[in-house]
Amino acid sequence: MPDLIISDVVMPGVSGYEFCRAVKDDLQLSNCEKIRNILSHKTKTDQSVEKILSPHDNALMTELYKLMETELSNSELNINKITDILKISRTKLYYKIKGLTGINPNTFFKTYKLNRAAELIAEGKMNVSEIADYTGFSTLSHFSASFKKQFGVSPSEYSSP
Repeated sequence: MPDLIISDVVMPGVSGYEFCRAVKDDLQLSNCEKIRNILSHKTKTDQSVEKILSPHDNALMTELYKLMETELSNSELNINKITDILKISRTKLYYKIKGLTGINPNTFFKTYKLNRAAELIAEGKMNVSEIADYTGFSTLSHFSASFKKQFGVSPSEYSSP
């Protein structure tokens, strides 16, 4: 991925303005921030994610999301266990997650759990304390504080219309 693209207003075949518009419209070229924002708010890969990631990155994120879902209630899940399961080095996992999401792996895992909690709250099938336990938070107060920091409202306020 390029860090910088230099163009001219007058170019053969396409104007510089048209070229810039095409670059801005292409998620893979123009806007890493959009990709990071999308990935940090997802809980699984879908067609929108598949279109913007390379096949290798898509496979990694798919495996990571599956692992996170499988181990959602495991409060003992850490980087070492994840790297063992995914058969990837700590350094490579760190750089991949940081590069794709803009946040470090621990923050990404916590954000994933909170995003899943928000989905579960929206479903309305479980109460807040059940969701806190299901998403691997050791105490309800820690869950509530983390949720409020992430979404700006408490879990009970999030669930009410």
